[in-house]
Amino acid sequence: MFYCAPCSGKAGVLNPNASYLSKYMPNESHQFTRRNAAARALRDQDQYPEAEAEFRAIVSDSQRVLGPEHPVTLDSRTELAVTLDEQGSYDEAEAEHRAVLAIRQRVLGPDHPDTLACRNNLATVLYELNKCAESEAELRAVLAIRERVLGPEHPDTLQSRIKVCKGVDDHRTVLAIQQRVLGPGHPNTLTSQENLAKDLYRQSKNPEAEAEFRAVLAIRERVLGPEHPDTLESRLLLAFALHHGLGKHAEAEAEYRAVLAIRERILGPEHADTLDIRCCLAMTLVDEGKHAEAEAEYRAVLAIEERVLGLEHWRTLITRQDLIDVLQERGRDRS
Repeated sequence: MFYCAPCSGKAGVLNPNASYLSKYMPNESHQFTRRNAAARALRDQDQYPEAEAEFRAIVSDSQRVLGPEHPVTLDSRTELAVTLDEQGSYDEAEAEHRAVLAIRQRVLGPDHPDTLACRNNLATVLYELNKCAESEAELRAVLAIRERVLGPEHPDTLQSRIKVCKGVDDHRTVLAIQQRVLGPGHPNTLTSQENLAKDLYRQSKNPEAEAEFRAVLAIRERVLGPEHPDTLESRLLLAFALHHGLGKHAEAEAEYRAVLAIRERILGPEHADTLDIRCCLAMTLVDEGKHAEAEAEYRAVLAIEERVLGLEHWRTLITRQDLIDVLQERGRDRS
C-alpha cells in the first residue's frame, strides 16, 4: 500500500512532556514534526495501536497550538488516516482524508501538490472500501490536473498514469515514455516494466512476462547489486513466473535457492521472509516430484514456527497442513 506524504521530518524520540513543550518552545511546529517522525517509527515497527494513540494526541495538540489549518496539523491528520487504514479502519480513514482534502482545496487550491497527494491517499482508502468507481474518479482527476499543470511526460504525471493503467497496452505506453524521459535504469521505469510483466503473466503471456522480469532483474543486479531488497524481489517474481506460469521448475528452484541463501545470511534463518522463501522452494520441489526434499523443508520451517510463533499461529497451521499434504503424496508414491 502506497501513500503520498507531503512532509517528512527527522526521526525524533517520544517525549512524555512533548505536549507541554510544544506550548512554550519557540518553534512549536518543529516539536510536532519530531513527534510525527517518532510516531511513524512506531508504525513502521507494526506498533499500530501505539502509533494511532500518539498521532491522535499530536492532532489534538497541534489543532490547539497551531490551529486546524496549519500544514503540520494537516500532515498529522494524514498520518493518523494512514495509520487507521493500515489497521483496517477504512471508514474512519476515509473521513480523515476527506476532512484534510477539504481544507487543502480551500487553502492551497485544487492544483497544489499537497492537495493532489491527499486525493491520491483518499483514492487508496476508497479502493480498500471497494468503492472502485470513486477511487478511479479521484485518480483520473489527479491525472487530468497533472497533465495540464506539469505536462504529459512529467514523472508525477506518469506515476498518475500508472495508477489508472488498464491492460498491457497502457503499461507499454507509460513504459515507453519513462524509458525515453527517465532512462531504462530509473527506479520508476523499472517499476513500470515490472507492472507490465505482471500484467503479461496475468494474461498467461508467460514467455513475454519472463523476458520482462529478466530484463528488470538484470538492470537491478547491475545497478543495485545482487543483495538489494529490490533485486531479490525481482528474482522472486521471476521464480514465481518460472514455476507457476512456465513450468520451468528446475530454474525456479535455482532462483529460490539463491534468494534463500542471501536471506538466511542477511535476515537470519528465523525471519518471516526467509521462511516464506523456504515454503516457496518446498512447493517447487513438490512439483518436481522431490517429495523427500520438500518434506525436509516443511519440517524445518514448521519447527521454527512452532518455537517462535506458537502451535496455533496461522502461519504454523498452514505449514503443518502443507507438510501433511506432502506426506500424503509420499504415501501415494510408495503405494
